Amino acid sequence: MRAAVGRSSFLLWLVLAACPSVLLLAMTSHLTQNVAPVPLLWVVPLSLYLLSFILCFERDRWYRRAWYLPMFLLGLAATCYLLANDSDDPGIRMRTVIYLASLFASFMVCHGELARRRPDPENLTTFYLMVAIGGAAGGLFTGIVAPRWFNGDYELAIGLVLTTGTVLSVVFGNFAGRMDLVCVSSGGLLSGQ
Repeated sequence: MRAAVGRSSFLLWLVLAACPSVLLLAMTSHLTQNVAPVPLLWVVPLSLYLLSFILCFERDRWYRRAWYLPMFLLGLAATCYLLANDSDDPGIRMRTVIYLASLFASFMVCHGELARRRPDPENLTTFYLMVAIGGAAGGLFTGIVAPRWFNGDYELAIGLVLTTGTVLSVVFGNFAGRMDLVCVSSGGLLSGQ
């Protein structure tokens, strides 16, 4: 039997869906503008995003936390190193492969954790609605909000921090318990209690 669905579950579903969306758009932009301005390169990150979604939701055995979490952390470290050290250029091909491998590991972790938290069939409509809203929110942030708020390309860094924080709190912490506390506290504040 699965856990009860509450406001913390809605928020978790939304954030786990928004993180890959932000990373997809931010990394695609970074790859096509700063690494390799190759025509149709944007198809590869999109294909990896869709592949991870299909694998994670098709069957539970495709996502193994013990495999993908270390790959995610290693990919995160490699991506941060490459972003911080532009002078240490391993070559366009190697840089592109590292970014794409890191991106796929991030997608698998977020989509895998999202698939693990699928509710019972009576709540699936709400679940998939929150997944869609999260994906759209990530796209709106990366495509519309970030270019207006920031004077540089900070979407990728924000996406990496948001994804890392979310994954670490979901995997190693009690995200749902903390969000229940936040929801109860804010509900009490809003109702004047």
